[in-house]
Amino acid sequence: MRRLQIPAIILVLITAATACQLIPLGKNAEKILIGATSRQALLQLPDSEDGCPDSSNYFPDGGIRSFYCHINSVVSYEKVRSSLSIPIFLSGPHGQNLKLDSDSSFGHYNPEFVELLVENGIPGAEDEDFRKATQFIYDRYVASLARTMYVTYRKFQQNPELLRGEGRSLEYRLESQGKVERMYYEKYFYFMNPGFAENPDGGFDYFVDRGFDAGYNGNVVKTCAYFWIRRSLDGTDKAFFRGLMKLMRTYDSAYLQ
Repeated sequence: MRRLQIPAIILVLITAATACQLIPLGKNAEKILIGATSRQALLQLPDSEDGCPDSSNYFPDGGIRSFYCHINSVVSYEKVRSSLSIPIFLSGPHGQNLKLDSDSSFGHYNPEFVELLVENGIPGAEDEDFRKATQFIYDRYVASLARTMYVTYRKFQQNPELLRGEGRSLEYRLESQGKVERMYYEKYFYFMNPGFAENPDGGFDYFVDRGFDAGYNGNVVKTCAYFWIRRSLDGTDKAFFRGLMKLMRTYDSAYLQ
């Protein structure tokens, strides 16, 4: 069941976070470990399995949840949490395990955690040989989602009031109703439609004859747009986007041009 979408992040930000030790490490050791394990996770991605047996498996062409379910077979939240000296989330429903079906709150990331991942989680950015060796993995398993993450945030950058408005709408529902209805985020299926900013609640009847999903995979777009809205509320959207840009400049610079 999809409610508030699973707090998940693109490859650079998820794969960087795994660890094997159960004792929290110091900052320098954490940086080294993140770099090493991000290499391992990226290399293992082609052989990863679906870690969410109760969900549909669209990997590698699905959205954030589909991607996370495969990363989770290589990198587990529990190992990340037990290995770092800083919390992953400052507030929200997640404790020792991720609470994926919460409709009353969402995880607010710790900005320090996000910065740690952005700075240390893309080994290909500092190692051209590794980048070349893993380029095919990015192209096959990461590029589609990364590009959708990119275009959705760029649209928010070009329409900042849209981002603020959708953030306020989500906050209002959580505060006034105590939860968000199950189908709420489905509206973002049409997010890339040129008319979405003017009529974000238009729905199927409005958009079907006005460009529909604008040629994008709306099922992926909705997970990305909803991710950025939540990140704008916890204040980590800009840091996550820096990580995304670092990833794409390393592996996908032609697309950015």
